[in-house]
Amino acid sequence: MEISMWPKRRRAATAFRVRLGVGALLGVVLGVGPAAAPRAQASETSAAVSAPGEATLEAVYDFHIGGLSIGEAVLRVQTTSESYAGEARMQPRGMLEMFLNGRAEAQAQGARDGFGAFDPHYYEIRFEGKAEAQTLVMTLEGASPVTLTVEPPEKEPNPHAAPWRDQIGVLDPISAIVASFLPLGAENVCARTIPIFDGSRRYDVMFTAPDPKSSAPAPRWSKPLRHCMGVYERIAGFPPETLRDERYYVFDVWFEEGEGALWRPVRLAGRTRLGYAVGSLRE
Repeated sequence: MEISMWPKRRRAATAFRVRLGVGALLGVVLGVGPAAAPRAQASETSAAVSAPGEATLEAVYDFHIGGLSIGEAVLRVQTTSESYAGEARMQPRGMLEMFLNGRAEAQAQGARDGFGAFDPHYYEIRFEGKAEAQTLVMTLEGASPVTLTVEPPEKEPNPHAAPWRDQIGVLDPISAIVASFLPLGAENVCARTIPIFDGSRRYDVMFTAPDPKSSAPAPRWSKPLRHCMGVYERIAGFPPETLRDERYYVFDVWFEEGEGALWRPVRLAGRTRLGYAVGSLRE
């Protein structure tokens, strides 16, 4: 797991709030108005599809490294044929809670075109700790940021941050999570790339055919699963040595074959120095 973004005491906490939303679902272990906690309760894991293109999902993911609990993410996704909205709440647990004393809440909304592609409009993420809070808001048009604010401003901005005005054809992290649940057809589940910008860093998450020789153990699940290999590629906004030595992070992901267009990840697993980092859908 990468926990390196903004400076000094706030670096780990701020990195966690921005990264865990996407990283928790997409390979580390992935509304409008003020950020609010998702309506899903910690004990709920449900999905419903009412019509083609329309879906509601509530899910909880538990994350572990080397068998030790490090956090949970509660997600809520709502889509129609013309729009989507996503919410996430991230909470560190166990050993990680000792270092990251706080929680993050994020949400996004946007439109979908006639082919189902995503056009993000609004993204907000808020980190709340015992001593401080910070909110990042990004608005987008045509899959490119048009405004970006951070309150309160960073005292020591990330010196490697990718200029937000230069980003073209990207999704915010929450929109990327929604997009990972809704591939454009079953044939594309393991054949797609999601370009992401979180306000500071630009990266891609790619899904492709798995490599049986290096795959993590498959989960036991009551429904058929589609196994993909995921590749997290750092593009910009990272220290030069990270781009040089750690540009790619490979992981496994298993998607549940859901009703309609909805494919929800059941497990993500990637190797770390401390053992497998695993994110599992709570049954």
